[in-house]
Amino acid sequence: TWQDLLVVLFECTKSPSAELRESAFRILHSVPSLIADQNTDILKSVFSASLGDTSSKEVRTAALKAAVSYLCQADANSQKGFQELMPQMLNVLAPFLAERDQDSLFDGLTVLIELAENLPRSFRPVFGNVLTFMVTIIKETDLEDRTRQTSLELLLTLAESAPAMVRKQPEFCSQVIPLALEMMTDLEDEEKWYSTDDLDEDDDAENYVIGEHAMDRLARNLGIFFRFIAWIPSIVCVCHRLGGNSVLPISFRYIPTMLSSDKWQQRHAALMAISAIGEGCVKAMEAELGTIIQLVLPHFRDPHPRVRYATCNAIGQMSTDFAPNLQKKFHEMVLTHLIPVMDDNANPRVQAHAAAALVNFCENVDKTTLAPYLDTIFDRLHVLLNTSKVYVQEQAITTIATVADSAEDKFVKYHGVIMPLLLNVLRQATQKQYRLLRGKAMECASLIALAVGKKIFAPNAHEFIELLIQTQQSVTEADDPQISYLLACWARICKVLGNDFLPYLPIVIPPLLQSAQLKPDFAVLEDDVDAESKFSAEDGWEFVGVDGQQIGIKTTVLEEKCTAVEMLICYARELGAGFQPYVEQVMDIVMPLLKFYFHDGVRHAAACVVPLLIQSVQKANASTSVSELTYGYLFGYCGTIRAANTDPEYISKMWHSVCPKIIDVIMSEADPSFLSQLYMTFYESLETVGQNSMEPTEFEAFTKATESQLKEFYERLQQRAQARSSQEYDAEDEEGMQEEEATEEAVLGEVFIFLCFLDLHRTIVYCCLTPIIRLTWVATDEHYLMKLSKALHTILKTQGIAFLPYFDRLVPVIMTFFNDKDTAARQWAVCVFDDLIEFTGPASWAYQGQFLPKLVASLLDPATDVRQAAAYGLGVCGQFGGPNYADVCAAALNPLFQLINLPDSRAQENIFVTENAISAVSKICKFNNSKFDVNTVLPVWFAALPLTHDEEEAPVTYTYLLDLLDSQHPSIIGTNSENIPHLVSIFTDVLVAAILPEQLAQRMAVTLKAVLSGVPDAARQQLWNQLEPEKRQALQDLKYV
Repeated sequence: TWQDLLVVLFECTKSPSAELRESAFRILHSVPSLIADQNTDILKSVFSASLGDTSSKEVRTAALKAAVSYLCQADANSQKGFQELMPQMLNVLAPFLAERDQDSLFDGLTVLIELAENLPRSFRPVFGNVLTFMVTIIKETDLEDRTRQTSLELLLTLAESAPAMVRKQPEFCSQVIPLALEMMTDLEDEEKWYSTDDLDEDDDAENYVIGEHAMDRLARNLGIFFRFIAWIPSIVCVCHRLGGNSVLPISFRYIPTMLSSDKWQQRHAALMAISAIGEGCVKAMEAELGTIIQLVLPHFRDPHPRVRYATCNAIGQMSTDFAPNLQKKFHEMVLTHLIPVMDDNANPRVQAHAAAALVNFCENVDKTTLAPYLDTIFDRLHVLLNTSKVYVQEQAITTIATVADSAEDKFVKYHGVIMPLLLNVLRQATQKQYRLLRGKAMECASLIALAVGKKIFAPNAHEFIELLIQTQQSVTEADDPQISYLLACWARICKVLGNDFLPYLPIVIPPLLQSAQLKPDFAVLEDDVDAESKFSAEDGWEFVGVDGQQIGIKTTVLEEKCTAVEMLICYARELGAGFQPYVEQVMDIVMPLLKFYFHDGVRHAAACVVPLLIQSVQKANASTSVSELTYGYLFGYCGTIRAANTDPEYISKMWHSVCPKIIDVIMSEADPSFLSQLYMTFYESLETVGQNSMEPTEFEAFTKATESQLKEFYERLQQRAQARSSQEYDAEDEEGMQEEEATEEAVLGEVFIFLCFLDLHRTIVYCCLTPIIRLTWVATDEHYLMKLSKALHTILKTQGIAFLPYFDRLVPVIMTFFNDKDTAARQWAVCVFDDLIEFTGPASWAYQGQFLPKLVASLLDPATDVRQAAAYGLGVCGQFGGPNYADVCAAALNPLFQLINLPDSRAQENIFVTENAISAVSKICKFNNSKFDVNTVLPVWFAALPLTHDEEEAPVTYTYLLDLLDSQHPSIIGTNSENIPHLVSIFTDVLVAAILPEQLAQRMAVTLKAVLSGVPDAARQQLWNQLEPEKRQALQDLKYV
């Protein structure tokens, strides 16, 4: 039995034979679950004895590995009990260093890295010793690079896994950063760097690469919350919140000196360091960005080519990290130095990198800023297109594509020169070694087509499409790089041509669906097998260690699959009804991909396709036949268009097939980012299929899944609250917690909209305009909460009171959010009941005992978002609640006016609270005024106007005001027309603010003219003169006067 085996193993740990002792721990390392339930004190005794085994280093190493395996799967109490063994575990390594036994030292370090990844806080008691020991190893330059790099990796892993713990170690950055910078200088000026045509051949195992990665990782994990105070020549004086320990100030103790060194390696390392730390130190470096740029720019003229290369790298990376501020403020300074580097004919690799840096710059530049430089840029790029180095040509094409994308219509001037060159590449560069060049040419040409538009592109369209067809037919190898370029290229051309692209779908869609159905390649290897020798990273293989094995997956297949599904989004969106013949086939492909856990992008893209496919069917059904759609048979090409399914019940059948599957994934989904996408998919689909479209079983499943997710979300809220109150909490951990909260708040938001339907003008933008088409997935808990809210919003709006029996199940969970310390949680709870009232009307009264006191009390909540939601809720009580809410509405008037009349009620942070309160009074007075004298309220309400910011609340308020005017209500005009000056002021402010729908704005303008026409000329002129000049001009420009 297993128990018998365990007894034998414990006996073996005490055996006189070192081999038996080692074997016992090897088994425990492989199967740590064997001792998972054993007494912690007994286990500590067993491990303690063997970690200190003086007679066998093999036993000590095996015991260390077994201890780490046990800790990684043990419960929290056992882990805490084992912390006292950490000094012994660390001491296992010291003799290996003394004996220069680097293999054993490497094995031990690798084991500790595993522990650092899984249980970093276990290092807290010994972290100072770990730092000292690792720094000692890294400084031993006679040791193998592998040993020194692994020691650095342990420190970096701890910095990533437990940044708060590392920040509290005063000497960490001051000891590690100089070592990383020193590693970055460890490179030779080899001839092959200049002569190679393979720009990806840099060995990631080289010290200078490891050092650069170290700087990047340190900055991203430790380089926040610091700011520059002043710059002194060659010395950076900085201060920060935690004293002397931070990435940025310590880095800049060395960087200026390195930049002025006569050794090119030093200058190269300094520039690459600036590249590396920018992303992690954006906030800190932003204030002194101009000074940093001035440090970098002179090195564009450095005598050494590799330093010039590093300068391009620094400027390129900074163009990304500090966009768009860098482009707006420093475009002249940067471009006048960068563009001439493309003339470095003796060093094509530097030329190409300068062109690559220009890509980074142009990705975030406004076209008006870029326009003055276009002639100079294209002169250089045109020259680069005609060089002999293929990689230079490839980069030139990529840069042209990016510049065209940014320049948009301003690129038209260059279209006639560039497009023929690109078509020529596609016609003539047919050999295998030019496949990547051809792919980039396709990408560039399609982006240019997007930039210049259909009319300008039309003369080249037929030839370009024919070349794409020829290319597609010539692809025979699965790893042909042209495949992914073709997928994206066809989608861009579809966007340019619109329905004129429909005849080409029979050519485009089959290979696209084939790519979307690709299955990933896997490999499982033992831990001691050299994976790189059999499965090269260059071929797209990536491996991770899992339980003593290496699990590999070929990521290139995943990227092609992801691109294909993303392109389906583009076709479904752009073609609408024209894509309907493919809907059923595509739906069958994408629905299983909601559970494609190997690639998040594939899952997100699949979820995004679903509502677009349903919309395609709806649009097709709106037409009597496909022939009524506008198809342009361009350029004499005639293709076969598949018939559309126009069965009116088809969309309903599709929805009832899709709905349970989406809910099933929601039920089990643990990733807040994808959960928010699932709720978005659900409510957008439901919006399309419309009212009364859910069956009881679907209601039940949705409610069960949402209840489960709400409970898990609330548990995470409590866990974060506990973490904030723990002694290990670091103020800088707050940023990470806020990101988690933002993600979850967003998902709740989606559920909320599912309940209602307010956001009818949402736009989801998928970028088909970028060189590499990718969706941007929001990964914040705020998004999670928002999407959850939207889902509930939509389901209440479309299904109404039919959902109430299932809503009952959610009420207890929702009520827990009312009392939470988290602002977003309270706001969410208020919004859910707001929508309950709005979309179920008088039926919502059944729940008033639970939510109504909380709703009224929320008017005094310290958070503005909660007060705003509460004010809105009382307004919908008046508008939709019916007679049962009459007493509540009457009682709410006083607290609402208290909000309106607060001294800072018009401050920016309070303005939407105030305007929602004004709107609530409007709704109560108009729709539910049976329990108070409306004539006594209206003068106070009228005095509180205008409402000039909230576009959603303005229409109901001003419709009511205009109705009162039309009925000549005395509260509005006032005795002897005394209120006319205020009325004119209100109308002027509102019309200038342009927050009303056009029809209502015109009604207000007509009313304003009518009011003024009844005023004597002198008084009318006085009113006009009292208006601010810009308001008078705005009214005239809008033709309201």
